[in-house]
Amino acid sequence: MKKIIIIGLLYFPITAFPQSRILDKIRQKAEERAERKLDQTIDKSLDKAEEEVEETVKEQSTPQPKQQKAKPAKTPSPLPDSVKPNTGLKSYSKFDFMPGERIKFAEDFASDEIGNSR
Repeated sequence: MKKIIIIGLLYFPITAFPQSRILDKIRQKAEERAERKLDQTIDKSLDKAEEEVEETVKEQSTPQPKQQKAKPAKTPSPLPDSVKPNTGLKSYSKFDFMPGERIKFAEDFASDEIGNSR
């Protein structure tokens, strides 16, 4: 009986190690396949985005035929020309600051040397 137990204990590591290698290979293959699927979906979404950008660029680059617009008769505006509503940037309409409206600082590099001066 002792011989059978000793032989069983010696036989167990021989069968356990190859199985663990097989499981590692299976796990590695599954990870590689998952990464490949992820890469494919990313590539598909990037291709779709590139196609949309190309279509918009083509639409913007194709010259639109100019149509002659008939000038409507000038109607008197209720406001004089000096009091026109501000139709500027609407995103800054709630704020006092508008970028580029006033120059707050300017640097003159005319007196500096050109290139690295060490």
